[in-house]
Amino acid sequence: VLTLGGTFVVNDETLYWEWANQFTQALLRGDWGATLVGHAYPSVTVMWVQVVGFTLRWMGAWLANALTPEFYHRLALDRSLDFDLLAQRRLPMALANAGMVVLIYLYARRLFGRWVALVAALLIGLDPFYLSDALTMRGDSLMAGLMTISVLSLLLAIRQHRPGTGWNWRELALSAVMAGLALLTKMSALPVVIFGVMLLVGRGLMQARADDGDTGYSRLRHFGKTGLVPLTVWLAVMALTCFVLWPALWVSAGRVWLAMNDFGVSSVKGRPTYF
Repeated sequence: VLTLGGTFVVNDETLYWEWANQFTQALLRGDWGATLVGHAYPSVTVMWVQVVGFTLRWMGAWLANALTPEFYHRLALDRSLDFDLLAQRRLPMALANAGMVVLIYLYARRLFGRWVALVAALLIGLDPFYLSDALTMRGDSLMAGLMTISVLSLLLAIRQHRPGTGWNWRELALSAVMAGLALLTKMSALPVVIFGVMLLVGRGLMQARADDGDTGYSRLRHFGKTGLVPLTVWLAVMALTCFVLWPALWVSAGRVWLAMNDFGVSSVKGRPTYF
């Protein structure tokens, strides 16, 4: 946090700066379709982090009776990247990424114990590439943190599940929300969805195989309760998270999917974008 400004600018940050301005202005106008910004990465979670940062700064200025023209000028919602203001734009993302590492530690501690969690959190939080990316407005580090928390909370829900006792729906829902936020950050978070499906289906099959029922119907019913039901809930909460937090889906879902598809199949100098 102490070195956010006066260091370097990543090429993508000029794009994220413009997209954050467009996304915020679209929300202020109530123009939900205009929240489809940029190249449909989709980058929505990054945009919301920026919106939260703008809102907190506005509230602070309002409480201090400092909503002056100078304040709105420094908010820079009407112009391209200003190097002198880069640190304050990066701050919300840096704090969000720091929060991800803390959550990873807390979940890892519940799964693997304090010392494993501490070593893991230190290795993640101080990894040079992750740390440098976490200081920018890019979404890669945020996506990585969200995916990790989604997997850890899903593993915790599965560990706590016992036949006859039901699921820990809170942890299952949190895992789905984090997976949805990761997908809203970048499309390359898709593997966490595939992993979640495989994990829940595999868990259901193992439970059904251990069923003492004599009939195939009994095992199939057991698989539905221990595999298909939690999987359906997990996917539904994840989809709902994406829908609620991306206003463009409320009014023009078809345009959103076409834009994401166009980006996914595009290429840069012969290389597929979706590598």
